[in-house]
Amino acid sequence: MFEMVQRVDGVKMLALAALAAAACAACRHGTLLRRWEVVIGWVLAATITASGMGCLLLSTALTPTALISLPLLLIWIAALGAALRHRP
Repeated sequence: MFEMVQRVDGVKMLALAALAAAACAACRHGTLLRRWEVVIGWVLAATITASGMGCLLLSTALTPTALISLPLLLIWIAALGAALRHRP
């Protein structure tokens, strides 16, 4: 059961990484996000992908990337929410 929950968590993390990457790619030519928000989004996508792969493979070597990705996720979601709130 533990392994199944870990693998499902890995799938969830990969979905979040895809969402962050898609949002950053969509903002490449737009003015919705500032440059630093896009950079954080790409770093977030990379760290969450590594963390998700660690969960899928049940690898403890990739576990520390989750400690990096969580604060990045919180910062990026707050910045995205603020950008969407001020959107005309």
